[in-house]
Amino acid sequence: MITRPNFVRIALKARSLYRIANGLGLKVSCLRGQVWVTQSNDPRDIIVTGGNSFVLDRPGVAVVFAFTDALTLVGEPELVAGANENTPAGAGRSAA
Repeated sequence: MITRPNFVRIALKARSLYRIANGLGLKVSCLRGQVWVTQSNDPRDIIVTGGNSFVLDRPGVAVVFAFTDALTLVGEPELVAGANENTPAGAGRSAA
């Protein structure tokens, strides 16, 4: 049995960033702090604050930039929705 991570916990220091390749459909959930999410070919500025989230809706690269120290989860929406800052990083489900 193989276990795949279905989300990752990312602790970002203020003014640091995290790059997501091919993130279409992934959920970026901000547990604490404030982040800016930008996607390839998307003119919007998406600000996500503690307790809020955004589902990436464009193919290509997305960047998460921390305005303040922040804790975020990135992964499959249904799994990120049930996670919190006490959930083990990389928690996954079994795959055949």
